[in-house]
Amino acid sequence: MRVVEVMSRHVVTTTPASPILSAISDMLAHHVSGLPVVNDHGILVGMVTESDFLERAELGAGGVPNSLWARFEHGRNAMAFVQLNGRLVQDVMTENVLSVGIDADLQEAVAIMREHGVKRVPVLQDGQLCGIVSRRDLMCVVRDSLQHGVPPLADDEIVRRLQALCRTTRWAPHDIDARAQAGKVSLSGVVRDEADISALRVMAQNLPGVKAVDTGGLFLLSPGTGYSRPEDLD
Repeated sequence: MRVVEVMSRHVVTTTPASPILSAISDMLAHHVSGLPVVNDHGILVGMVTESDFLERAELGAGGVPNSLWARFEHGRNAMAFVQLNGRLVQDVMTENVLSVGIDADLQEAVAIMREHGVKRVPVLQDGQLCGIVSRRDLMCVVRDSLQHGVPPLADDEIVRRLQALCRTTRWAPHDIDARAQAGKVSLSGVVRDEADISALRVMAQNLPGVKAVDTGGLFLLSPGTGYSRPEDLD
């Protein structure tokens, strides 16, 4: 899936010379936590987000230190003063914004969000902003995938696929017995960890047509004590 298939095309933006009051008002009015900053030619030059307003004098953030040592950090202190008291978007925005091209795979945008902790990734075409992918857009992808499933499998096909998955999945026990009746799956056998039980349940639930999964027949292999049900170890 490509970003162009899921991105939001109608993006609320701001400019470097816009007052931060205007940017904050737009963010609140449109229920977004950040705005791309573009120049007069539509070129992305930065991003202003909620976190950019955390270090503000209005919130009681600390002032610029006036100690002897602080004189050796003149440039840094001057920038801190701008961040604390600036009135324009250019005073608080983040530059060098991470972005993706319009033909990029969706996984590229997801990787940026994971690795850098950002909530949105601008989408560019020939350097110009043409859309944005947000965490909300990704939630819509997950929702649509869950809502529009494939046709349900017959009980015998559910069992066949589940057993095949157990044989080919590295962590899964290979001798799990699976039975299905009217979409209700029962699992039995021996596992080495409680996490295996949860993973087997999820594996079964992801097969089309599975309505319920009973893991009561799964036993933990406990060193020195033999087999036991998970609840017996509490």
